[in-house]
Amino acid sequence: MYTCIDKNVPLAGRVRRSPVVNMNIRLIAGRLFFIGCMAILAMLLGCANPIAPTGGPRDEVPPSLIESESTPGEQVRFRPDAIALTFDEWVKVQDPYKQIVISPPLQHRFEVSIRKRTVIIAFDEQERLRDNATYVINFGAAIKDLTEGNPAKDLRFVFSTGDQIDSLSVAGRVVDAYTAAPVENALFLLYENTADSVVRKERPFYFGITNKQGQFSISNVKAGQFKAAALLDADANYLYNQPTEPFAFSDSLIALSAEPSDSLILRLSVKPVPLRILSIDTSAYGRCKLVFNQPPPENLQLWADSLTARLYTDRVGDSLFIWKKADSSWQLRVQLDAARTDTLAIFSPPKGEAPATVAVPVLANYRHNPGLPFRLNYNLPIVALDSSRVRLLADSTQEETPFTVSVEPDRIRMLEVRAGWRDNIPYRLQILPGAVSTLFGTSNTDTLTVAFSTDSRKNFGNLLLEFNDYDPDQQYIVIIKKKGGAEAGRFILRGETSYRHNLPSLSPGVYELELIHDRNGNGRWDGGDYDAGSQPEPVRITSLEQLRANWDLEVTVEPWDQ
Repeated sequence: MYTCIDKNVPLAGRVRRSPVVNMNIRLIAGRLFFIGCMAILAMLLGCANPIAPTGGPRDEVPPSLIESESTPGEQVRFRPDAIALTFDEWVKVQDPYKQIVISPPLQHRFEVSIRKRTVIIAFDEQERLRDNATYVINFGAAIKDLTEGNPAKDLRFVFSTGDQIDSLSVAGRVVDAYTAAPVENALFLLYENTADSVVRKERPFYFGITNKQGQFSISNVKAGQFKAAALLDADANYLYNQPTEPFAFSDSLIALSAEPSDSLILRLSVKPVPLRILSIDTSAYGRCKLVFNQPPPENLQLWADSLTARLYTDRVGDSLFIWKKADSSWQLRVQLDAARTDTLAIFSPPKGEAPATVAVPVLANYRHNPGLPFRLNYNLPIVALDSSRVRLLADSTQEETPFTVSVEPDRIRMLEVRAGWRDNIPYRLQILPGAVSTLFGTSNTDTLTVAFSTDSRKNFGNLLLEFNDYDPDQQYIVIIKKKGGAEAGRFILRGETSYRHNLPSLSPGVYELELIHDRNGNGRWDGGDYDAGSQPEPVRITSLEQLRANWDLEVTVEPWDQ
């Protein structure tokens, strides 16, 4: 290899380069040129597609409408095919068919598209806008900026197909008829047509949607009288066409004038459904189990083949157990309501299949509340009880303790033992053979012994209720529930003006009192019935002061507003 040296260059400045070094320099320069080109191309692509910034303060400014570049609002005699709204930044549209609300409602679905910074609402070519109507398009939180998702605030577009923009407004709340809790996403409906059938046949002239507080507000409404209603629209067709859809209605027409209306409250409920028998079980001898579509009323009327035949019944939730001595099939008539009676053919299996009497066992380590009777459940109606064959033994000494034992008329399968229970004492209940006889003559052949211990009275509190100045001709249902828990008591008020009711030995905690004005006297709460013109039965729910252990809580329940 030879090295060429330029003699005219000073020795210190002379650089020796081999052919290999020169080739490497060319390769490095080529690579740098390629990388530079790619960087420039990436910059150009970045300018063509907006992306969120990676640094700096967060953008909290919502997109703003540029009115000069958008379809003008507040126009009269206007029938657009589409509406274009241009913003000062790139935007996106989320959940347009949930967020964008057009009132009066359209007959056909609109289309939403975006062109650069412009959102376009296009009406269906078959859409025919109403005459002399002010249309309001509320965008909700549908339009957001592309970077941080800040929604455009209070964005709405208004126009009229008539000669003027209507300016009246109506506002109010929609609440659950039973709990009075606000109902979100309920439709508030206003109809110019005031016929009763309009809620099922026509879409409303105006409508609004409730927020989390159950509040609705409709603006740009014209003067006049309207039918008002509210609906949780299961099938999103703006029609009350399903009996299971919660519905509310105003008893009178809403008159809108120059004064704003903002005090309307509608109570949402499901129409009461007729009592129906869903299934019949006659697999056990002498027993028929009817399952209803709802808890059967306590005054349900039943007849067997003859009016004098004795029937034994027990209600458990949505079921009714019926027993009858019968060695052959028989007929049962059930009076469902004033106009409907079901006649059922009850098959009776052979008598040999009658089940033996079995008591429901007490749970292990069960500690009995000393303020309540001790209860023992049987699987068949008890028709005879010999209390001399029942013993109650206390403490480790097995001392016999005075007690009473009975079968309550409304609990025909339950023994109730009452005694002066002592705190924290073990007890043994002995039921000797022949003490209990069931409907079919069966009884326990061996002594049944149930062991349990009592708790301390100091662990429980007493609730003392007083009711004054009530209408004796009206019926009221009182339900006591532990907050977030099970029902602790239920009773009826009727025939008196004042009542006292005590619920002893309740576990400590916060309880709620539900007071129902049972206007039809059927023993349960009923929702509203639009066709019958009846509103939901009034309910008042009161959260009581906390009940403490070893404490008496006295509560005076205010009379119902007459």
